[in-house]
Amino acid sequence: MLRRRIGLISAYPESIYAQRVMSGVFTQCDRYDMEVAVFAPMVKASHFFDDYLRGELNIYQLINYAALDGVIVDSLSIGDGGADWIRGRVLRQVQEQRGIPVVALGVPFGKYPLLTSNDATVFHEVAAHIVGKHHCSDIIFLSGFQGDPVAEARLRGFRAGLEKYGQRLWAEQVVYGNYEYSSGVTLANELISGMRKKPEAVVCCNDKMAIGLVNRLQEAGIRVPEDIIVTGFDASMEAAINEVSISSFLPETEKVAMEAVNEIWRQISPGAAVAEAKLQKQSHFYPAMSCGCEPDALHSANLYREALYFTREYDSGGAAGNYVNIGSLMEGYLFEQLSAAATPQECLQEIYKNVKYLQPFEKFYLCLNPNWDDPADVVKKGYPDQMQMVLYASGNDKSGFVHFKDGEDCFFHTQEMLPQMLDGSEKPMVYYFSPVHFGEKMLGYAVLCRALMQERKADLVYRNFLRHVNIALEMIRAKTKLKLLSVQDEMTGAYNRRGMNIRLEEMLKYAGADEQLIVFVVDMDRLKYINDTFGHTDGDMAIRLISTTAMAATKEGEICVRAGGDEFYIFGVGSYTEKDAAARKQDINSRLKQSGSLLGKPYEITASIGYAIAPAKGVNVDAVLHVADEAMYAEKVAKKVQRT
Repeated sequence: MLRRRIGLISAYPESIYAQRVMSGVFTQCDRYDMEVAVFAPMVKASHFFDDYLRGELNIYQLINYAALDGVIVDSLSIGDGGADWIRGRVLRQVQEQRGIPVVALGVPFGKYPLLTSNDATVFHEVAAHIVGKHHCSDIIFLSGFQGDPVAEARLRGFRAGLEKYGQRLWAEQVVYGNYEYSSGVTLANELISGMRKKPEAVVCCNDKMAIGLVNRLQEAGIRVPEDIIVTGFDASMEAAINEVSISSFLPETEKVAMEAVNEIWRQISPGAAVAEAKLQKQSHFYPAMSCGCEPDALHSANLYREALYFTREYDSGGAAGNYVNIGSLMEGYLFEQLSAAATPQECLQEIYKNVKYLQPFEKFYLCLNPNWDDPADVVKKGYPDQMQMVLYASGNDKSGFVHFKDGEDCFFHTQEMLPQMLDGSEKPMVYYFSPVHFGEKMLGYAVLCRALMQERKADLVYRNFLRHVNIALEMIRAKTKLKLLSVQDEMTGAYNRRGMNIRLEEMLKYAGADEQLIVFVVDMDRLKYINDTFGHTDGDMAIRLISTTAMAATKEGEICVRAGGDEFYIFGVGSYTEKDAAARKQDINSRLKQSGSLLGKPYEITASIGYAIAPAKGVNVDAVLHVADEAMYAEKVAKKVQRT
């Protein structure tokens, strides 16, 4: 069954804000039986490692807007930490699209419709709790930056809430901060020193400042909540697991995300019924220790479990047994398993064997640049026109495959993003598109498919799984490069003598009883004359031409070797005749003459060629090579005689 599909452009999906956005979008899309495609770098927009960030941001280049029915842009996340340039880049990209509705969340995004959470309403509830429940009248409000729209909206909401109880918040009761722990610590130090009179309660604009305040007060012997009541805002995991857990309030992020889906729905389904943006939890409050209320034990226990590092979890064999936390991932020695692979094929096989760490999931796809294993093929921006699906795994029936260079049906046009999205499914799905890269070098992308209403979303475990995959793929690329350098001549690309010995051993090992070994020795003429007269740059160019010609004349299954400065060998095992060898020699000379004439040089590039043929079984390679070398030398001497 084909469904409509909404694209969600976000960043750092494991953050609590992005998780809530996804939860709201997924819940409302499920009500409309729509699917979601999430495009997000796995790190914050303000990530400190520039090369890595550029590699992550490449995922935005993948988006084919024509394959989407609407787009929700989490504009707050994609420009988090002052990364306005990223938001601007995505905006320019979105503006190039036509015909699909776009809605932004959090902060302005061009001229597109913007939906923001009404924090003022939630802070009415904060005031009701502090005054109505705890009967506080002497209150400090620890705000964010002065003039910041978010901070001012929260302050207005709290003041309006106090007015319902006949109270006012005077200017001297408002302390401006920076949303960081340090602001809480600074206020705590002022209270400890007596610079500022201790209030009955401090209402903080976010959890970070509340944590800094509470922990510093506790260090100084000022008890929370016995001496001062403290509340936060964000209902974050860190607040719930703090030594003195922080009573906190939940923003309306999830509800706003639902409304964004509704806005898209109205535009793509005019006249259709609109589902109410309704949350299961009606109250925004999560009670904890810092205000003296009875903590929400279940909420705290769930967040504690999420934060703990388990080396091994209880496996009930059911759905809970499929849960993998960060401890399970790290203690599984995944990186060691992946990095031990000796070949690209083995590396992909190891990734396939370890997709168990993504449970629960429906499907997992790894799509790479068809030349991803070539160390010389480096793409830093965008994706090539064609991708190859090198790996597919099912989380349900254990089916799947790994393709290295075979499997022509696994190549697809990049604009399709994921052809399997068109297959349809019994229930709506979410597809997480994530970059696969090393630094800024693009390797491809991964797609994790989960049921839309699966509680587990893209998270810390998935991010670190992908990090292991990224590093393993780059390591095998490096191994491939080192292996090539050990058997390949760097200047010409032909085999070196070590490579010759390895490949000859393989060729002769499987030689048939009636097969022959053929050897050509191709030695350039008058290299010293070219070097001395025209310079070593011309000399090197001439050597590369000899090499290119010899390799072009090397047939499938044969090898071309650079034996020395200007001498090359061709080895082959198969059915050869004297007539075949003579024709091949003539072909090399013809190719060389034709290629050399195109250079327009005042000299001719030629080579002396000798060959020899002998039965391959039990052959003495040095003896056959000596015969071919003698024939080459005889021809070279004859040419010198002709010139004199």
